[in-house]
Amino acid sequence: MIKVMRLSSEGKGSLQPSYLWKVAWSATIDELRRHRRRREDALEDVVSEPIEQAPVANPEGRTHAQHVAVEIQDCLGRLVENRRRALTLHLVGHTVPETAKLLGWTPKKAENHVYRGLADLRDCLTKKGVTP
Repeated sequence: MIKVMRLSSEGKGSLQPSYLWKVAWSATIDELRRHRRRREDALEDVVSEPIEQAPVANPEGRTHAQHVAVEIQDCLGRLVENRRRALTLHLVGHTVPETAKLLGWTPKKAENHVYRGLADLRDCLTKKGVTP
């Protein structure tokens, strides 16, 4: 759209309707693809949302899954803030480079916080006796 505005402001002749249609179509498709790729949420909203659970056939399995989810959230709450932020983004599906960009860190710093956060989470869950 910026290119169209520049062309029209420079007075480079009239733009063909087919060209304008193509620009509008491409911008719409790009926006739909971007929206589908990842639904962006605030980090605080992600942490406070209940964890979605896969369907479990029996009540005993469902109870165990709920227990594990509560323990994971508790362990996440006990992590150092930077590790918790990086690990939460990682757990919702962001890559390490995306995490670095979102948090304004270098990729190496994000990688360190994600992997140390994962180690801390494993240790916490092990101490609580939680098994997958």
